[in-house]
Amino acid sequence: MQKIVSFGYDRSELPDHHLRGVKAVYKSNRAEILWTLDEIGRFEECAPEYVSRILIAATETGLRPGDLWHLSTFHIRKTPQGRRIEITTAKKRRRAVIPVTERMGRLIDATLIGRERLLTNSRGEVFATENGLGDVVAKWRDNLKIRKVLRLYDARGTAATRLLLAGAEIREIATAMGWSVKRANEVIEFYVAMHPDMTDQLLAKIESFERNM
Repeated sequence: MQKIVSFGYDRSELPDHHLRGVKAVYKSNRAEILWTLDEIGRFEECAPEYVSRILIAATETGLRPGDLWHLSTFHIRKTPQGRRIEITTAKKRRRAVIPVTERMGRLIDATLIGRERLLTNSRGEVFATENGLGDVVAKWRDNLKIRKVLRLYDARGTAATRLLLAGAEIREIATAMGWSVKRANEVIEFYVAMHPDMTDQLLAKIESFERNM
């Protein structure tokens, strides 16, 4: 029903969107669905720039589509080490502090002067709703014959997984993703269960810690 109302609202056929923000009555676990590096690379290479920017921003920041929709140059802060993104997430009202990676930095630097929002449509205008970001990514996912199961939202798990593989600590992951420490723990436990080879890396860290005690 939300999609139907959004369809009419985006086309100015409905004056208001009264279902925006209504919570879903079901829950789904998509933690195991991640964009691979090959899929991200193919998407970036073949999709139009304004579309590929959406997936780049999603996989580099781990932000939800709603937060990506709001993401602007006002959320960028300079630091002694470079830059970071500071944004209060819409869903949980948590403050996410995200380092600006090299790829994300190129996206920010390529944003036209005078344009505040980092992600816009083909006409350089802000998408009417946050759903527009996911819809255009899904359209080009299908055009490029990439796995249909993938959604823009799955880039969030992709970003969290990369932080884990990079050796980030639980609190660091929680801060970057705007999660509670409990939620970050749950994601890590799931990933380790899905990828047993992670235990080898954990063992090496434990042994290194004990040697330095």
